[in-house]
Amino acid sequence: MIDRLSARLRIISLILLSILFVASAYAAYVLQSLPDEETRFVPEFEYEHEAEFSYTVTLWSSTVYENRTTLMPHEIAFIPLVHLVNVSFSYRLSSEPGMPHNITYRVTCYLESPMGWRKTLISTPTRLNSDHSATSLVESFTLNISNVEGLIRAIEKETKTYAPTYYIRIVAQINLTATAGSRQIRDDFNPEMMIKLLYQEGNRLSFEGLKHERRNTIGEYVVVEIAWVEQARYGSYALSVVSLVATAYAARRTWEGRKPTSSLRKAMKKYEDLIVDSTGLEEWRTRARIRVRSMNDLAKISEQTTKPIIHEQKLGKDIFYVVDADVVYQFTS
Repeated sequence: MIDRLSARLRIISLILLSILFVASAYAAYVLQSLPDEETRFVPEFEYEHEAEFSYTVTLWSSTVYENRTTLMPHEIAFIPLVHLVNVSFSYRLSSEPGMPHNITYRVTCYLESPMGWRKTLISTPTRLNSDHSATSLVESFTLNISNVEGLIRAIEKETKTYAPTYYIRIVAQINLTATAGSRQIRDDFNPEMMIKLLYQEGNRLSFEGLKHERRNTIGEYVVVEIAWVEQARYGSYALSVVSLVATAYAARRTWEGRKPTSSLRKAMKKYEDLIVDSTGLEEWRTRARIRVRSMNDLAKISEQTTKPIIHEQKLGKDIFYVVDADVVYQFTS
């Protein structure tokens, strides 16, 4: 029983070690196909454009707004009641770390028609600003809506074209040149604000595009090694070798532990329904003892007498008996 259990344990160990070897070999194959280098972007400088348009609306005296001259932010700007639109543009450049830079900028205001024509209403002169860190700029101007409507009517009369909506487009043109380390930066930033004259959609003004921002990062791409891939490869190689050696050793022990199936074992397997194991037999001195030549002969006697075959191990030998009245039939391996 102990030998049989030991043989089972050896087989189980062999199976587990074989699985471990296959798994480690497959892991080594997968890891070998993985790249051991990767390309990463390393930032060196960051800078951000931030622009904001704000406005206030000055009104004509009206019943709707109780003769107030300033429109509140949540109120509707009806075109016939609007006198002036005061527009303020602010811009800020920030960088990390700071970098020397020059900024040229101008703000232009256009009146546009969906029919295809455009007129310049306001254009500020181009200005230059130089700094080494953050930069803040502010521009302000005023639009007289009555004058804008007068211009629209004049062009409609000339072109004989009419549109339900007109656009006042305010464009800030900002050109940045800077030095970041050994790099030269040239960047354009053009935020826009749109004022729509919606004659057939409530006869009101609509304001869009008030806030704008854009962040840029400057750096370079570098190739770096992936440390864990190389470490995992070496680990899988070592595990594969160790598991292979252990599997070979377990296979050898399992093979050496196998016992060839003898004719006695075959006979015991054949007649297992007739054989019962005994923990010991008393001496039958008064009974005749007949020794038979083979297990097959003893089996024939068992079948003829309908007596079981009693099995006993003594001094490393297998002894089989059939007890029939005063006669003991015996076969010793």
